[in-house]
Formats: sequence, structure tokens, C-alpha cells
Amino acid sequence: MELIHRLDDFFYSIFPNIERGNEKSIIQVLADFYRVGVYEPLIVVSNDIVTIKVDIQSIETLDKDYRKIVSLCEKGKFEEAERLLIPIVNQYPTNSEFHRLLGQIFSELGKQDQAIDSLPWFFD
Repeated sequence: MELIHRLDDFFYSIFPNIERGNEKSIIQVLADFYRVGVYEPLIVVSNDIVTIKVDIQSIETLDKDYRKIVSLCEKGKFEEAERLLIPIVNQYPTNSEFHRLLGQIFSELGKQDQAIDSLPWFFD
């Protein structure tokens, strides 16, 4: 999905937290607004136009994978869920929900040390 905004009075009325004419402010506020989970939008400011690109296909794929992993856990298939989730956690290391789920899977498999280690920033 691609969104294009003209940097005009209307734009600044929609996003009042943006400092007028400040590219860093524009990018930060729009990144926060258009972020979907772990997915950061691509934001390009050029003259009086800002373009935001959101990768909807990747978001939908990740959501589908997440639901499949939860379903496996609900069925007690923790080993299979672990195999599917570890690459996702490695790809999205800042997603706390993935780490929480992996910790729960490890705990269900009796891997208590790995369960604790899967949540490193919670213990800093």
C-alpha cells in the first residue's frame, strides 16, 4: 500500500505533532502512526510530498504464521510450533509477543532455562 500526502496546511492539521518543515519530525511521527506491529513503513520526503509505503502482504503473511503457531500450541504440538517460531523470532528480534510465545512454548516443553532466556529485555 502506498500513501501520498502533500505537505500543506491540511496535512499539518491531520498531524499536529509534526514540526512544520522538519523532515526528521515528519518521518518520526508518520513512522509511529503507520507502523503495524513490527513492520516499519518506508517514508520518503521529497519537496512538498511525503510518500509512505506499507508492506501489507508481509503483514498478512506474518499474521497467518502467528495464528498457525498459536493453533499448534492449542493442540499441544509445541515442538512443531517451536520449529516454526524460532526463525520468526530471529527475523523480528524486537517483537515482544513472539518472545513471550516462544518462552511459553519452551516452558511447556520443560526447557525452563530457555524459557527465561527468551525474554532477555524483561530482566535487564
